[in-house]
Amino acid sequence: MGLETFIELNRTFVKYSQDDAQDASGDSIEHSDALGLKVIDDLSWDDLFEKRRVVILAPAGAGKTSEIRKAAIKLRSKGKSAFFLRIEHLSDNLDGAFEEGDVSEFEEWLKGNDEGWIFLDSIDEARLKSPYCFEEAVRKIATTLKPKKQSVHIIMTSRIEAWRRKTDLDLCNKQFEYILPQEKIAQIGDRTIS
Repeated sequence: MGLETFIELNRTFVKYSQDDAQDASGDSIEHSDALGLKVIDDLSWDDLFEKRRVVILAPAGAGKTSEIRKAAIKLRSKGKSAFFLRIEHLSDNLDGAFEEGDVSEFEEWLKGNDEGWIFLDSIDEARLKSPYCFEEAVRKIATTLKPKKQSVHIIMTSRIEAWRRKTDLDLCNKQFEYILPQEKIAQIGDRTIS
């Protein structure tokens, strides 16, 4: 389905808690796990835009690619720095990975102080190319984003069965580390954030 026929579904998302990931004995998420997740919140796209690091897990054909491309277009139409990239192309060269935005806009954004959104699609497609393609791509984009790690929002997609909930989460937490600013910690007090 092309974006010219995109139908806004006002999709909502549920949060898979870090406790669920840490309690996991293995790397795979079974479909029964995905259906039995503890629902913490119903999150909208606007909620996701506020988060610093997000992985969207859904079955094949759920519309992940169309949804995140449209999300990037929506932010760009509001004058925000937002980029949609294919993970499987990142390991080859950065220029060829952009499908919304381009490398020159990206480099300009890197030089500035504005926050930005990076939409990375799709972990499962990267793994089809090579078992190590996802890890290489994450390391490459993380190195590029290092000066902006505190001001970038990263949203990735994957089929449920392709996401390795322990090793992939560990890789992303390490490479896309976000340190909560002290003033945010003070504002939060006893509340838990994500």
